[in-house]
Amino acid sequence: MTIRKIHLKVSWLASLLGLFLLTGCSYSNYLHMNYQVHHSPVWNQDSTAIAFVLSTHAWLPAKGLSRFPDGGTPKELYQEVALYSYDTIHKRLTKISTFPGLTELLGSHRSNWKSTLYFHANELYYKISPLMDWQWYIKQANTEEEKREIENLETKYAQPFYYDQATQSIEKTDTSTFQSIYEKPSKSPWHLTKMALMEIPLSNIGLDVQTIYPKSDDAYIEETLLLQNPSAATRRAVAEQIMVKQSKELIESYINRIDKQIADLEGTEKLNYERRIEPVYQILQSML
Repeated sequence: MTIRKIHLKVSWLASLLGLFLLTGCSYSNYLHMNYQVHHSPVWNQDSTAIAFVLSTHAWLPAKGLSRFPDGGTPKELYQEVALYSYDTIHKRLTKISTFPGLTELLGSHRSNWKSTLYFHANELYYKISPLMDWQWYIKQANTEEEKREIENLETKYAQPFYYDQATQSIEKTDTSTFQSIYEKPSKSPWHLTKMALMEIPLSNIGLDVQTIYPKSDDAYIEETLLLQNPSAATRRAVAEQIMVKQSKELIESYINRIDKQIADLEGTEKLNYERRIEPVYQILQSML
């Protein structure tokens, strides 16, 4: 009896392992995207421009048994951390610099980053670094090559930089110069920055669905109208980049499908659908 129980237990574990090998390393077919404004946006002197650091990220979530116990490891498709300026008068976005080596080390989540920005005359000064001490990352290196790469990043970002808006050039500056001109901003354009990004096409910040994760336009449109893709940023990108390029007749048909879906639903389901589809609906309406 004991041997039989052990045999059954081993067989069950073997079956579970087999299932894990078959499904444990698979990923969702729904592209997830997001962006995060870092905690450091600043005004220029006359409040006509905002400088900010932005993280953008795209991935496929794990599915199947690999999601347990903590959601699993996603398949990373795209991540970038970049410094931008936004002209609030002409509604113009300018990408000033990206930080690829630092992004590879820290990832794109803003909680891992520390940034200090300051406008002075026609120049934007900025200091970028990890939130944690460089030595912590050096100690985590697995090889001497990794250690040297981190030390090179520490050297590269040891000093502040400045961006000359007139010449669009970037140069290093010394820390004493930066400290002598820096004044802590009295107010932050945090909320205005987030509002501006709602109006800026997602492709302008690198989140282009067909570049990041190509599949048919019809597949993207269908999953968006049915809210099968839980990523709000992806649904917005599909509306901006795919749906609005269709004929007027097709756009009207998308709106009619949304209206019918809302009419067919009731209670909480109806409220949830209306709330989640609203950004897509507004984009489609603006094209008529």
